[in-house]
Amino acid sequence: MTQIISNLEFKQVSNPEDLAVIHQLAAQTWPATYANIISQAQIDFMFEKMYALPALAAQLTEGHTFWIVWRDGQAVGFVSYILSNAAAQVWKIQKLYCLPQKQKSGLGRATIDFVREQIRQQGAKTLILNVNRYNSALHFYQKYGFEIAQTVDIPYYDYVLNDYVMQIAV
Repeated sequence: MTQIISNLEFKQVSNPEDLAVIHQLAAQTWPATYANIISQAQIDFMFEKMYALPALAAQLTEGHTFWIVWRDGQAVGFVSYILSNAAAQVWKIQKLYCLPQKQKSGLGRATIDFVREQIRQQGAKTLILNVNRYNSALHFYQKYGFEIAQTVDIPYYDYVLNDYVMQIAV
């Protein structure tokens, strides 16, 4: 499925070729996002755990919905989300990354708008996400309207993820 909004094209991931595009985008966005936050060893480890093609394929089969964001024929970002709590209709953005050179162009805002509309159609009440407490994206999410709901330290293999859980009504 593909949807066009403004000058952006949102293409739902449905095949291994799409997952390869996600992997390539993650390789360009993930190290730049976390270089000043966590060690290179942790970046490499987590990238392999979350963005290797078998890991992405597993996430797809586990119910994650992935979309690639295209602008002018170029893949410029991606997002994934999942139903987190069916009883409360809480959905969670698992991944949201835009190419560094495309940030501050409205791409992130348009992508969240798109996700909110997709999940609203499925009865969502709340959208949540985790963000590292030292990630500059925290300010973007606050400006968008997300509020910090919780401070968490999540054990992840030999590491600890220092996150905020943020939420917004859908």
